This record gives sequence, C-alpha cells and structure tokens, in this order.
Amino acid sequence: MYIISYTYSMLDEQLRKLTNDYLDTFTEKERQAYELAKDHLGMSFQIEKSNGFLEWKKKKEESQSG
Repeated sequence: MYIISYTYSMLDEQLRKLTNDYLDTFTEKERQAYELAKDHLGMSFQIEKSNGFLEWKKKKEESQSG
C-alpha cells in the first residue's frame, strides 16, 4: 500500500509541475478565461483534461524527444 501511495504522490507532483508550467504560458486574457472557467465549473473543471493542456503537453513531449 505504501508503494502505491508513494507512486501516486510522485505522479501528482509531476502533474502539478506540468500544470504550473502550462499556466505560466498563458497570456493575461487566457488567464482570465481560465479563472472564469474555474469559477463557473468549480470542481468539475480539470485543466489536465482540457484540450489546450493536452495539446501543449503533446507538443512539449515531441520537442523533448526529437
């Protein structure tokens, strides 16, 4: 059980860092839209499942591998 919890904790930390890196790329207008979405959608909003995040992550992975 401890190993599984530790693995999830590491994954959570990696996802948190990726999310913060993605948010750092936002313009002021994008940040306002993000805050509005968070406000209106509440707990159902998951940036890591958003199209923008997934596209950004894919491009980031492609640029690191090639």
